[in-house]
Amino acid sequence: MPGRLLVGEVLHSTKMGYLVARISDPNMRIRLGAPVEDDSGRRIGRIVDVIGRVESPYAVIRLEGEPPEPGARVYMRLRRKPRGARAGRSVKKRGGKRGRLQAGVHHRNPRGPKGVRGDRGSHSRRKPRR
Repeated sequence: MPGRLLVGEVLHSTKMGYLVARISDPNMRIRLGAPVEDDSGRRIGRIVDVIGRVESPYAVIRLEGEPPEPGARVYMRLRRKPRGARAGRSVKKRGGKRGRLQAGVHHRNPRGPKGVRGDRGSHSRRKPRR
């Protein structure tokens, strides 16, 4: 079935509602949060972690229903490519002038933000001389 990639074989399910699967190809890039399906295309859960040695990694899947039998193959659903006129472009941020200015710099006050250039604040005023 197009749109999915073999993750590996199920080893066991845990009491806490997770599934452990041996990853078939250690060089494969596992996307955390990717939906996982069984052979029939039924959704099993999502990948939440990759554990184990680099040579033999395991995927931890949070179950969203009944766990498959040990030895069953599980597949990762591939991400759909964006379609449309604005596909692949970043979203333009909207907002006022503050979003475009450097953080902490106020252009209307020539002394800069509060507490800069000699402004001691109300808590550190000098005591008057006697």
